[in-house]
Amino acid sequence: MAKKIHIQFTTSGEGTLTAVGLGTFRCLGRPGFRYNEEVTVTTKDKFRIKKSEQYQVDMPWAILVHWKRGAFIHEMPATLETNGGPTAGCIHLDHGDAEKVWNFVSGPTRITTMMPW
Repeated sequence: MAKKIHIQFTTSGEGTLTAVGLGTFRCLGRPGFRYNEEVTVTTKDKFRIKKSEQYQVDMPWAILVHWKRGAFIHEMPATLETNGGPTAGCIHLDHGDAEKVWNFVSGPTRITTMMPW
């Protein structure tokens, strides 16, 4: 049976990521970005550190969740205030939380995303 992660955003782009059986963590996305409403990821979608070629930044604990648009769940500030605004499209988790979620994905993991936009 696949593990499950559910992401729920508010209109601001802030939200929560719940890894069923692990816990709930705050997260940050981009309002208006069309995230996949349902996707299954595996260990081949995980990267300890992924370099964003577009923004030239390292994305620690990255999990690819949108193949066509190159969006990842990864470690970066997870609130509008600490990030200085919304993300460029990735889903941010705070330091420590991203590593926990990355380790949680140890096989097929179903990710569902709810967006109010």
